[in-house]
Amino acid sequence: MDTKGKRRVQPCYENFHPNSDWNVEPGNYTLRVFLPGFKKEEFIVQIDHQGKLTVKGKKQLEENKFMALDQTYNVPKDSDHDKITGKFDHECLTLVIPRKISQDQKKTSSSSDDQQQQQQQQQKQEQNLIPADHDGLKGDHDDHEKKKKKKDEEEVIKSSEKYCESSKVCLLEHGVVDCLLDRMNRNRKVIAVAFVAFSVGFYVSHKLKTAGK
Repeated sequence: MDTKGKRRVQPCYENFHPNSDWNVEPGNYTLRVFLPGFKKEEFIVQIDHQGKLTVKGKKQLEENKFMALDQTYNVPKDSDHDKITGKFDHECLTLVIPRKISQDQKKTSSSSDDQQQQQQQQQKQEQNLIPADHDGLKGDHDDHEKKKKKKDEEEVIKSSEKYCESSKVCLLEHGVVDCLLDRMNRNRKVIAVAFVAFSVGFYVSHKLKTAGK
């Protein structure tokens, strides 16, 4: 089959102009570019030294048909180009462009920081004063508690001494009674022995008298 006579078909490009919006905030600008049907690998973001931000890319629609993306945005003059960040989510490109801090803002920020530091130092001083008074009150309370505890201990000791004295008296009294009972038992034995000896002596004497008659 002869293919020399066939012409090469040139690709066809269809320009795409995405919708976009800006959002101005105190510390930065936010640019949103809506790219339906695009993937993150199908476009790039560039910014030049003049502050022009370009979103460029292409997407294939058919065999020789493409959608061309080439959109440029003017970035505000007070933008910090080196700190631009972005993300692509749900077919939406979001670029966060920080704002540069002017000299007046630096002075205001510095004075504000100084005021905050002074307020923090003052709060620390006030906090340091409060614990000092609290410690004094705590010390008085501790002294009172110590005195009360010492008094309670003295009362316990006195009560213990009284109990011990009463116990000693009781033991002493029981000891005397036991001693008396022991002596009485011993005396009973002596009396019994003496009675038996007397009886035996009386019996022997009576026998001797009877034999002499």
